[in-house]
Amino acid sequence: MLDFSQLSERERLIAEQAVLAQRCIDERVKDAPSGQGLNVVEGAIQEVGLPLLTALLRNSLESRPETTAKKGGRGRSARAGRTSTIHGPSPAAF
Repeated sequence: MLDFSQLSERERLIAEQAVLAQRCIDERVKDAPSGQGLNVVEGAIQEVGLPLLTALLRNSLESRPETTAKKGGRGRSARAGRTSTIHGPSPAAF
């Protein structure tokens, strides 16, 4: 079992965002019209889940030493200018 007291600040933020994403999806399912549950879940996952997973991947890649050490400077991607903090669902989105 995961000991939440041992998580870093970054890991706690990730866990919090995952819970918020799950709550959003649960709420959408609960409010879905009869016969539309799967469509609503798919839409919620695309809207909330995929951006969270993308942010997790980006954050992990940006934290790699070789990403920042290439060519004597910080590596840049097509999304240059974005910070390396985790982005995803926020309480305001719900």
